[in-house]
Amino acid sequence: MEDIKQETIQLIAYAKVDRDVSRLLTLLETLPPALKTDLGALKDRTSALATLDAQLAGWQTEKLAIETQEAESDALVRSRKDTLNTIHHMKEYQAALKEIEDCNKRGKERMATLIELTEKIDTANAEREALTAEHAELTARVNEQNGAWETEQLAFKREIEEKQHELARCAGNIGETLLKKYLHIAKLRNPALAAAERGVCQECHMQLPPQEYILLQRSQGLSICPSCQRLLYIP
Repeated sequence: MEDIKQETIQLIAYAKVDRDVSRLLTLLETLPPALKTDLGALKDRTSALATLDAQLAGWQTEKLAIETQEAESDALVRSRKDTLNTIHHMKEYQAALKEIEDCNKRGKERMATLIELTEKIDTANAEREALTAEHAELTARVNEQNGAWETEQLAFKREIEEKQHELARCAGNIGETLLKKYLHIAKLRNPALAAAERGVCQECHMQLPPQEYILLQRSQGLSICPSCQRLLYIP
């Protein structure tokens, strides 16, 4: 019975270190909440900037095209005005006047569009300036947090390595059959080992059959929880 008790004690110690390793591995793979939040915000700002830049490029291209049309229209109007005095036929004269009038009308429409585009571009540039400042601030903060996170990860890795050495030492004091059973259960249940207190499994919180709990108390060894299939021990 003493051997059973000692092996149980060793397995409990092994399970504790095993839980520590699992916890550290989870921490190693889990981004700190603040860094995760800032990375999400940085992604949003990057996407917003890309969308805004695309809009600005489209508006600026449209504005340039209208300005080009306006310059061509102005040149045409000046040309037609210069030729008015040389026209001797009324129909040609009226046609030239009509062309000048149409050009001026379209010019007013273009100017209204240019004013609207200019306002859009000015507003977007102001928004882009604010977004760029936020993006730069977030980038600096993320870089700083990434540096701290990398340092923390190195500490986790060192601690995991130490714990794994400790696991190997503990495993040397446990029988091969029991260790295999524990590792098999650990693949299905986490944790694989559960304390039984006052006849209740402390992991699944189910009541154990009274006779089985009594036998567990007497043996001071291990049993299997009939509900969750974990290894049970009396703490």
